[in-house]
Amino acid sequence: MALSPKDSLIAITHQVKGVTTGCSISIWNASTRKKLYFDEISDLNSTVLAFNNKGTQLAYAASKEIMIVDIATQQIVFRATKERRISSILWAEDDQHIVCLTGNVGIRTKDVLVYWTSDSQDHLLLTLPDNLQSSSKTQWNSKQRALYGESHNGNLCEVCLTLDKNRSYLESKIFPAHSKNILSLFYEKELNILATCGSDQRIIFWDCNTMAPLITYRHAAEVGSLWMSKRSPKLFLRYLDKFYVFDRKDVLPATMLK
Repeated sequence: MALSPKDSLIAITHQVKGVTTGCSISIWNASTRKKLYFDEISDLNSTVLAFNNKGTQLAYAASKEIMIVDIATQQIVFRATKERRISSILWAEDDQHIVCLTGNVGIRTKDVLVYWTSDSQDHLLLTLPDNLQSSSKTQWNSKQRALYGESHNGNLCEVCLTLDKNRSYLESKIFPAHSKNILSLFYEKELNILATCGSDQRIIFWDCNTMAPLITYRHAAEVGSLWMSKRSPKLFLRYLDKFYVFDRKDVLPATMLK
């Protein structure tokens, strides 16, 4: 399932229970419940969905192809052969590139496939550094074209993508973060901050412009997951079967809340 940036559209995959064929992908208007697009797919388990930043197009990897559909015209505007199994699709801020992480979900991603959306034949393959441990803990900063993930020994890894047809490359940096493992990460686009949640009972908020730690929040127990609400100034923590909710203003510096 995927939501458009303004939550006005929703894309879902569907499979009839007990039936191996007849899988499909559809796009719906969340307000009117009107179906805007429908396509049959053969491999539900390998299907990955992602709306672009404008919410006007949906990219999806299904079966043997990567496709982009224009929602207004319901036409496929991009089609490319899927060279590897795709674990996630990420859009660049200008919507001119899609960045595809390869590999199965939960297994360390080794390669990145980058496509220019204006030409399905124009793409490149980049190999991620060994510093980035797991694709399941990756967050994407579309504006700065940066991947954030866990490195060795609970450190934070930033991988920046420079995408140019003549000179494209990856650059990775390591930042000391947690004394143990990073359990989860969350990137907040509006504030351009990253939160890392570690098994050392700490949550660290990072300024993504400088990658300097803003503030560290200590918790009494090992926190399992962290979410930020986009519609209200709340942070949500999960530990086992308990949820904790607190205000953003109690954690972040006042300068970040203006």
